[in-house]
Amino acid sequence: MKRVYKILLFLSITVFVFITLFTIGRINYPAYGIQKKRIKKILANKDQVRALVVGASHGIAIRPEYLGFENGVNLCDGGTDLFEIDYKLRSLLPRLPNVDTIIISISYFSFSYDNAVYQHPKNGGHTRSEKRREVYATYPSFRWIKGDIGNFFAGKLYPLVTEDHWEKVFNHASELVAAVDILRKQKTAPKLYNTPAALDQHGRRRAKSEYANHIHNMKKNHSELEKHTNSLMNHLVRYLKEKDIRTIFVISPFWRSYIDSFPDYYKDLLTDNLSFLINTYDIEIYNFSESAYFQNRPELFHNSDHLHKNSYGIFCRLLKKAMDRRYSGLAVIHGFDSIPDELSQNGK
Repeated sequence: MKRVYKILLFLSITVFVFITLFTIGRINYPAYGIQKKRIKKILANKDQVRALVVGASHGIAIRPEYLGFENGVNLCDGGTDLFEIDYKLRSLLPRLPNVDTIIISISYFSFSYDNAVYQHPKNGGHTRSEKRREVYATYPSFRWIKGDIGNFFAGKLYPLVTEDHWEKVFNHASELVAAVDILRKQKTAPKLYNTPAALDQHGRRRAKSEYANHIHNMKKNHSELEKHTNSLMNHLVRYLKEKDIRTIFVISPFWRSYIDSFPDYYKDLLTDNLSFLINTYDIEIYNFSESAYFQNRPELFHNSDHLHKNSYGIFCRLLKKAMDRRYSGLAVIHGFDSIPDELSQNGK
């Protein structure tokens, strides 16, 4: 009997410690919890969801409600790679029976990006693995991306396991401090770069110093990265077409200095891979990357590779016109007048 009491006492203490640590973690690291609640809310209304938008932050400008999808959801998030896009869709689609349209925001860097393998050049830390862990923590799936089991378990153990190893907790962060920090970030407007000179400078730095360095680092640690992302998208598009889901790729508008500074190799890689997908699966692609409509209006940009939130409506009206006319292809859509009112029989 004493042994039973000891076992029960041990289990009680273990559960108490677990609940305490979990509660402390949730207080100091609320972001994942917020995202997880959002996914649960989507799944609670699973029969109403008809369209999903996925991708990195460039896709945040693609608002389903402006495109005629009143029951659509935008799941784009900064820095999302193709592995995470695939994971999100394969986690959600079996649980969302009425989704009939998927919009994938894609960018110059997409086929050369893998957050899980990025290592900080100075200290060797996996400074982008938090993006991958957030996906595992948020989405309802118990499978992991190939070769990524460590991040999978770290994500599923959130908030017991965090990227900073509970630094906030050890620095005596409290619920009040965390809440004030969130409010501060919400109230602090991000810096704007929407004058031509500022956009030019930001575009050169963004393309050459940030993305180029990230890609070099990732390809160094994942030697067959571009082969794997190409195969991944091929299988994902096939999966979506087999489910009879309308599959759309969108390249958002970029400022000219960002376009000119981004290495041609990655722009050509994106074009080649999308050409293959178009020819193989007859998907739709709407390319606004070098759109003259936006190039002539710097006030429509937040920075060199993101539109200002006040221009989301303009962009979506232009995208909707192209989607309604099925004016699809790799050719850049330069403005409303560049989409003909009458299309040829094949819609091209």
